[in-house]
Amino acid sequence: MGYHALTKPVLFMAAGNIDQTFHTLEFRRIGSGVVKTLPITVLLIGLAAVSAMGLPPFGLFVSELTIISGGFAAGQVAVSVFVLLALVACFCGTLQQLSRILLGPTKREHRNDSRPTDGLAAMALLLSGLLVFSVWLPAPLIDLMRQAARIIGGEQ
Repeated sequence: MGYHALTKPVLFMAAGNIDQTFHTLEFRRIGSGVVKTLPITVLLIGLAAVSAMGLPPFGLFVSELTIISGGFAAGQVAVSVFVLLALVACFCGTLQQLSRILLGPTKREHRNDSRPTDGLAAMALLLSGLLVFSVWLPAPLIDLMRQAARIIGGEQ
């Protein structure tokens, strides 16, 4: 949940930058080539999307891998394979949609009411925190998570 809490705001803020620039969130009206208009926003939304899809080096990768391996270890092969296939389908769909609008030539000029740096510091801070916590967790946070797992598991 913590990794999602750091990832999702970046996606929403980047979508806000795109909306302020193109005055729509409809992919067909935005067209391709957002990278030409908002290069830093595209970089940050790309990193956040990779994180949300659960790819390394982000912490969601470890979480998803743990869930899938736990399913296999519990003998739930069919469910684990289904989850794995669903993750691959989500990855492919997200990659296809994002590459369609973010990359490629710009179709037309858009009226831009925003500054190119709107929200970038906040997005970069969240992604930096996400990267740090993906490779290192402070000991008190690990202890807190273990306590929560014991409580959920029925232990006190």
